[in-house]
Amino acid sequence: MESTWSTLEAEYQGNDIDIVSTSPLLGRLEFVAEQEEIVEVLLDRATAEQLSPH
Repeated sequence: MESTWSTLEAEYQGNDIDIVSTSPLLGRLEFVAEQEEIVEVLLDRATAEQLSPH
């Protein structure tokens, strides 16, 4: 099975992070891409801490 990857440019709209699960802690961010496509990104605690500017 061949995997095909493509690049998509999307913009964070400043929406709240939706909590998907508290155990384990998972959150979801929404980005808007070209032609109003919604891109959802799931983050676990470790990934969110790595992205944090603090």
